[in-house]
Amino acid sequence: MRKCMISSLLLAAILFAGMPVMAAPGKYLLKPSAFQHCMQWQRVLLIDVSTQDEYAQGHIKGAIHIDWTGSDFDEQIAALGNDRPALVYDNNGSKSSLAADNLRHAGFKEVYELKGGLQDWIADKKQVEKDPALMEMSIERYRQQLAADKLTLVDFSAPWCVPCRNMAPFVDALEKDKADVVKVLRINTDENQQLATELQITGLPTVFIYKQGKVVWRHIGYTTKEVLYQAVDGLK
Repeated sequence: MRKCMISSLLLAAILFAGMPVMAAPGKYLLKPSAFQHCMQWQRVLLIDVSTQDEYAQGHIKGAIHIDWTGSDFDEQIAALGNDRPALVYDNNGSKSSLAADNLRHAGFKEVYELKGGLQDWIADKKQVEKDPALMEMSIERYRQQLAADKLTLVDFSAPWCVPCRNMAPFVDALEKDKADVVKVLRINTDENQQLATELQITGLPTVFIYKQGKVVWRHIGYTTKEVLYQAVDGLK
């Protein structure tokens, strides 16, 4: 029996788009052009697993939004049925990788992920939709996002900020490795200028760590993965 067999639909998408698939057994990562071509398949499920605020700030038109961090994620996935191909993405690829594994465990035979998430999609000059009513986060909604039962790390950044982009993989890794003790909230200051002003954000990147609604750690500027992990470990 052959393992990691690529379906004829996927192979056609690769040839059409001219983009390679980066595959491990049962795991397919598509670059934006191939992912976009697969969106034209009949009965395909396009699933955005970003948080509510990330989804509001930008998503692919027609995507079904199911928040990976929501308590009912598995129930919402089960309600879709597992007999159709699923295209999964999030803001940067960190949550979609975990969500895709859940879909496979739920019986989905064809699950394809957008390599690099929406960030690579936008970098490839592909269009996104935004929800103007939700895009600008108020201070009240910001406070509602702070976890009551764990730490909350808030990463203030902007797409043009090189140190922010260099530090992003550290934040992604921490979100995955320390999910039981910390919630990660990413804020694009370009799209939340009023919030940044109210919170006195004077430089980027800026990282806050909250505990029970209060700031207990703050850092302005680039920092290392080790410093972030030590900060979380010292506060939990």
